[in-house]
Amino acid sequence: MVEVDHIDSSSPSLVNHDDSKSPGYHFISNFQSMHDLIEKLILLKYDKEFCPVYKCQPLHRYYFTIQTNPGEQFYVFSCLSVWLIKEKCQLKMTSELNPQDYEDPNVTIHGILDAVRLIVDKVSIAPNKIKQGYGSEVIWILNTLTDDALSKNQFARSPIVVKVLTSDKDYELDNIEEDKIIEDEDDIEINFNDQFTLLDDEYGDFDNEMVTDKLYTQSLVNRPQAILASNVDSAEWKIEVERVLPQLKVILRSSDHKADWRAHIEEMYRHRNEVEKHFETTSNSLKKLSDEINKEMAQIGAREKYLQLQLETLTSEYNSLEAHLKQATESYKMVSGGVTEKSRKLASISEELDSVKEEMEKRGTAMTDGTPLISIRKALTTIKQEIVSLDIRIGVAMHTLLRIKVADSTKDALEKQQPFKNNRMDELIF
Repeated sequence: MVEVDHIDSSSPSLVNHDDSKSPGYHFISNFQSMHDLIEKLILLKYDKEFCPVYKCQPLHRYYFTIQTNPGEQFYVFSCLSVWLIKEKCQLKMTSELNPQDYEDPNVTIHGILDAVRLIVDKVSIAPNKIKQGYGSEVIWILNTLTDDALSKNQFARSPIVVKVLTSDKDYELDNIEEDKIIEDEDDIEINFNDQFTLLDDEYGDFDNEMVTDKLYTQSLVNRPQAILASNVDSAEWKIEVERVLPQLKVILRSSDHKADWRAHIEEMYRHRNEVEKHFETTSNSLKKLSDEINKEMAQIGAREKYLQLQLETLTSEYNSLEAHLKQATESYKMVSGGVTEKSRKLASISEELDSVKEEMEKRGTAMTDGTPLISIRKALTTIKQEIVSLDIRIGVAMHTLLRIKVADSTKDALEKQQPFKNNRMDELIF
């Protein structure tokens, strides 16, 4: 039986601070800081209070350490910072913080930095570093806000105290059943690993505590609610067992045994001792190799200085020529720009000249062309012919009128002479 008084929120450190001069210290420290940040957020119940409100999934333990999606990471960082400032830290801000997709990120960043300055006096962080959405600066700001939130919510860290309560009877019983437990351990571990693998595929982005909660929930669901009574015939049951018995054999592969480090702890110690023993023999050769490398590096440095002295004049000449080339390039660009403008003007003038030439050619052909004169002559000829025909018609008409007048005058004269002749005849008769 194990009794736990209280649990520490901090986890074992992944970083040895004595190795601060190591090249990978700053890289690993980001992972440790992010790991601590997730633990603090879990204490603040962000999965119940923050995730449902902002519709975000629970964060991965190393979410802000490596770049994945800068836009999404910056949005999550902004929402998480605003939630900590308003809900947990309860800081009084002069400007309203409400991160949105369409909002200017610089406004949000300055608001968050103003809130952090209320907690820490001096904050020298470039806004561009925060705008990336990941990195040590983002993790530091969130750690500062979570520390202030934990202090205001009266969260106190304390070490783990575990009391193991056992009796002599239980100890003897454990020793008696130890061999049986060891025999069944592999089968139980295989079944558990299978279940854990399925859950890990389904909930790959979540933490191990969530997977454990899922297993516990499934066990509660699958627990029978009442005593079950079997109505299966024993003979049929034995036949079915004999049929499927060959398929129930479990074959343990070597990879399955190597998955448990506890089964190979002695081998790990042996390998460590071998490494230490071989290191003693190779340390001298490594030191000699290091001394030789240092000597070669010193020689290379001296040779480099000698070459720099020898080539100093050529280097200065090269620099002057390079500067002259830059000036020539700039002047060429300026001249080429003027040539381009003049070429454009020349093209436009050439187009206007072509249009003028076309108009002149049209007018010249119109002036030298004799077709209008021929058409005029033909028209005059036709007019003259029509005039002659009209003259003939006029003469015929005048002749006809003349005949009619002559006829009329002759008729009048005859009519005047007729009575005189009649009287003369009467006189002759009488």
